[in-house]
Parts: sequence; structure tokens; C-alpha cells
Amino acid sequence: MRLRDTVTRARELLTWARSLIATLPSLPPLRLSAAGRLSAAGRLSIAGRLSIALAAVADGEGFCLTGEKFWVIDGVGADAYVVAARTAGQPGEEQGISLFLVPADTPGLKCSVLPLIDSRNSGRLHFDQVRLGPEALLGVPGTAWAVLDTVLGRGRECL
Repeated sequence: MRLRDTVTRARELLTWARSLIATLPSLPPLRLSAAGRLSAAGRLSIAGRLSIALAAVADGEGFCLTGEKFWVIDGVGADAYVVAARTAGQPGEEQGISLFLVPADTPGLKCSVLPLIDSRNSGRLHFDQVRLGPEALLGVPGTAWAVLDTVLGRGRECL
């Protein structure tokens, strides 16, 4: 891809991201970290998709998250995390993956440092019965794979 094409795609991505953000509820400025099986290149690989196993079980009107996420880039010091978790299905299935916005100070959530060779900030998130209200769910339950695939694909184009 030529430089001009890359710049054009980056501008399209920025416009798309701004329009997506405009549809979300008003939030204070946050330092967000995406908590999925992301590689250093920002890719959610097929193996990553197949291994999304963090459980998000319906709990009253909200959800209860139990499990772990490893290698969360810029996870240490984030105010909140965008977390991919299973609300249905089994690891290996595209359906059943949902996204949640989880504040870093939520009871039951612990972030610990995972050092990288290049000294970049990475973390391990441990979810011990983390209870979230219905407002934490981003989008329609069980349909996040299509969004993740699109967003990460566009991000790869910009790298």
C-alpha cells in the first residue's frame, strides 16, 4: 500500500472512530486499555478468538465476570478496561463474545504488572466475581466478534 493510501485509510479510520465515540454515552476522559488476547502488533488472532474464555454470567440485571486476562498492553495505570468476555458459547466460537467497560477500581478486579523485554507497560487482570451493572455492556450481548474483527482490522491497516 502506498503512503498516500495509508494516510487516506488512517483518516477514514479516525473519522469512523470519532463517529463511533459520538454514539457512546458521555464518559469522563479515561485512560483505556483493551483487554483481549492482543498481540504486540495489535492483532486479535484466530488463536486469540478461539481462546476468549473470561466468563461473563448474567447476574440479576448485570453480569459477573470471573477469570483472567494476560498481556494487557498499557493495562497498569488504566482508569478502565474494554474487556472481551464470553456471555454464551464455548471458546472457539465467534458467537457469544461480548464487550464490557470495566472501571479499574471495580471490587474484585486486580491488575498486576507483567514485565516485557522492551519495558513496555503490560498487565495481568484477575477478575474475582467482578459484578457489573447492565450499563457496562457495550453493544448487543454475544455479538462483539464482528466489531472486534472490524476495529482490529482497521487498526492493522494503520500499522
